[in-house]
Amino acid sequence: MKALLFIGLQVDLLPLGAAEIPESEKVIPVINRLLPHFGHLAAANFSLPANHKMFVANYPWRRPGQVLDLMGEKILLKHYFCIKGSFGAEHPMNLNQEKIHFTALMGTDHQCLPHSAFFGKNKKRDTGLNAHFQKNKIKKLYLAGLNESNALVNTAADAIEMGYQTAIIEDATKGPDQQNLGEALIKLKKMGADILSSEDVLAELKK
Repeated sequence: MKALLFIGLQVDLLPLGAAEIPESEKVIPVINRLLPHFGHLAAANFSLPANHKMFVANYPWRRPGQVLDLMGEKILLKHYFCIKGSFGAEHPMNLNQEKIHFTALMGTDHQCLPHSAFFGKNKKRDTGLNAHFQKNKIKKLYLAGLNESNALVNTAADAIEMGYQTAIIEDATKGPDQQNLGEALIKLKKMGADILSSEDVLAELKK
């Protein structure tokens, strides 16, 4: 069985949000067009406590963009975004949400950096997404959404490592730095991921 997994489609990562990703709004109509063609849909959302160790407000005299060395761990400090329970952590109203079967929550532990839709950093804090996919006999994942904190790229790498057939829908994906995202997609392709357009996906699903 195949599933569509979208990552980080939340108000704070869209235009005028606290951590706006350029052109992020363009992925929503693409994803909405794909949704009716999938029998299974999952989301991965950031759900960060205000005292999370990545937030610059928790360190006096620090600025966003600084890298903090905390007991040997490098942490890129950021402004607040996608705070648990906030409007900014919600899906946008123009995203069709009716078919979402499971939502994985990333970054819920203030001491563990978000990593992917499956795990926190260093495979800590399992989100339950893999168990959900195993229970529903999902074999192939199509990934879309926003690459905040490298979560989409890391999700693809984790999925490949766990044995899922993995495809990234290129025109349904945006990141804070498109050049870095493009380079990451090349690496993922070498790891075994398919890099597809939404038209490729529709054609594949109709076979």
